Amino acid sequence: MLGFENPHVGAFKAMIMPVDWPNFGEQPETLFAIGQVVRVHGLIEWYQGDPVIFVHTPDQIEVVSEVSSITGRLKVN
Repeated sequence: MLGFENPHVGAFKAMIMPVDWPNFGEQPETLFAIGQVVRVHGLIEWYQGDPVIFVHTPDQIEVVSEVSSITGRLKVN
C-alpha cells in the first residue's frame, strides 16, 4: 500500500493486492521506498470507505523523483 496518512484510515492510497504481486517480478516493497515521489495511474475507486487506486501492473506507477539518502535533497529523474 502506498499511503499518504498514518494511520491509513480516511486517506487516499494506492494498493497493490497480493494477487497482483507476481506482475511486479519481486516484492513491491523492494521496488518503492519512503521519500520517492511517484505518479500513479488508474481508476479511483472506494475501498473500505476510502478512495484508492488499485495497482495491477508496474507501468501504473512511475517514480518521478527520489530523496537522496546521502544529501537528503530531492533528485528528479
